[in-house]
Parts: sequence; C-alpha cells; structure tokens
Amino acid sequence: FDFAGQGAGRQPGSSFKPYVLAAALEAGISLDTRLDGNNGKQFPGLEKPIENFGNDSFGRVDLVEATQRSINTAYYQLGLEVGPAKVADLAHRAGIPAAVPLVSADGVTNGSISLGGYEVHVIDQAVGFATFANKGVPVRPFMIKSVDQRDEVLYSAQVQAGPAAFSEGVAADATFAMRQVVQRGTGRSARLEGGRDAAGKTGTSSDNKDAW
Repeated sequence: FDFAGQGAGRQPGSSFKPYVLAAALEAGISLDTRLDGNNGKQFPGLEKPIENFGNDSFGRVDLVEATQRSINTAYYQLGLEVGPAKVADLAHRAGIPAAVPLVSADGVTNGSISLGGYEVHVIDQAVGFATFANKGVPVRPFMIKSVDQRDEVLYSAQVQAGPAAFSEGVAADATFAMRQVVQRGTGRSARLEGGRDAAGKTGTSSDNKDAW
C-alpha cells in the first residue's frame, strides 16, 4: 500500500492554507488585508467556535502574519470571504485531482476546507506546492525520467505542464508569505543550510494524527 497516492488520503490540516491564500489573492484581496486573529471565534453554522493552536490570540493580523503563525480564526474567515467552493476550484487547478472531490457528504464544500478538513494524497500536495514554485504552472509528476540501453534512449519522459493554475503574481505573493513560515514561523525547523531559499506550510490534523 502506497500512502503517497493510494487510499482516501489524509487530512492536510493547515498545509492546505496556501490554496486559500492564493484564491484570496486571485480575488483581489492583498497580503496587507487585516483580519481578526483572536482565539475562539464563532462563525455562522458552527456549533463550536474556531480555535487557534494553543488557544492563542493575535489581534488584527495581515495575511502574511496569519500564514506565518498559521492562525485558524483569520484563515477560516478568509475562506468564507473568498468562498469555499472557489478555494476547492483553485486547489484542483493547482494539482489536486478532480477525483479528490473536496466536498462533504452532502456534496457541498464548507468552511472546513480552509483548515484542511478534506483528505488529499501526499503526491497531490507535492504537485500543488510545486505549482507555487513553478510560478503558477502545474506539472504532472512522473517516476521514470529515461531508460537507456548503451547509447540508445529507449524511453524519455515528456513533461506535461499547464495550463496555468493562477498568475505568476499570485504565486509570487503566496510564496512570499510561505517564506515567512520557514524563516520565522511554524516551519522554522525546515530552514535549509547556507541560506538556501525555502518556502512552505506546516499542517497538523485533528488529534495530531497527521503532521505535514
């Protein structure tokens, strides 16, 4: 059994937030937009309030800080403002296959998508994150690059790219925010030696069953 691509997938937790951010940027919401990052916010239709990790409150935060600190309350609000279905659409464009529905049992995508409530495969997340690094253009993954027999090339993989999932500007702004995650946020342990560039997003599912 291959956990990277088989089965129903795993909950990505907050590692799904970059798709929310990209959908917001695409809708014209800038990184300077400020949202309420305080703990225990109640939203319509929810029985329980949304909590931040550690029950911390951060006051009004821009989208860079909300990403850097992985603030659930700010991101849940952002997802509702953009529209959960639009977040799902962008994630599918970025590399999450259409076969991964990103909907609840009733066929509707709800606000939990902003906090990674729907299962995805590891390989699909890898493709989606690579889309940010590739300036918004997704590329289908492949396992074998080439097969050679002496001086003869028997097989050579053809890179299958595009169309663009989102603009280069959206990719650049989202990547800037994800750089802060690695440099001074929740993903500091992923910093690379020698000052090499790195960007990303941490994610933890309910009860720490999955860590991304």
